[in-house]
Amino acid sequence: MAENFCGNPRAWREHKMQALTGKTCFSGLDVGVVNDFTCKAGYFPKQKDVPKPVLLLWAWVPEDVDYHKLLKERYGYHDWVRDGFLKLTPGQRTDYGIVREDVLKLDRQYHIEEMAFDPAYTTQLVQELIAQGVNMVEHRQGTFSMTSPIKEFQRQIIGKDFVHGMNPLLTFMVDNLVVRSDGKGNLSCVKPNNPNSPRKIDGAVASIMAIGRAAANPDACSDSGKIFFA
Repeated sequence: MAENFCGNPRAWREHKMQALTGKTCFSGLDVGVVNDFTCKAGYFPKQKDVPKPVLLLWAWVPEDVDYHKLLKERYGYHDWVRDGFLKLTPGQRTDYGIVREDVLKLDRQYHIEEMAFDPAYTTQLVQELIAQGVNMVEHRQGTFSMTSPIKEFQRQIIGKDFVHGMNPLLTFMVDNLVVRSDGKGNLSCVKPNNPNSPRKIDGAVASIMAIGRAAANPDACSDSGKIFFA
């Protein structure tokens, strides 16, 4: 039966999360500092029963943060929470224990081949995931590590090579993303200078890292030794 979730990102996401159980994916984890967004992207390359790559996003944020007022007033914050695209953790600081348990649950549900993280922001969360057997892979966010993944991300967006179900939080963060070039072909993601800015990009960065790890492992899902992007 053909999928028919047009105009319903929540239903599409819930269906995909269930349908992709047991499938191989590559993840990117962008760990928020204290009270910022923490985002985990899951990129499922083309494989058996996955005719076109899928990108899913999970996000966490503390529920009681003053500077999120603008997000709540002008953007879709409450809708993101209501529809399950954003999970609130109690208090003014991100509860990394909740994030850890959610990520471990996802690691049991899907075959996470690799989960990329920036060692510049290594926290107890990352160490605990490593201790639990999650295959965490360092992925710095400087130009050396990010240039190729950013180019691949841009290429796939232009070619509509993957589906994401119009996730409104991911769309918001990708729209906020600014990519800087040094004039020599090297690229980096530009985060807002003001840490309290509502223009969040964490989900976009996590997605770039996830796609970067998939591109670095082209034989993970195909007997022919290639990941085919539909």
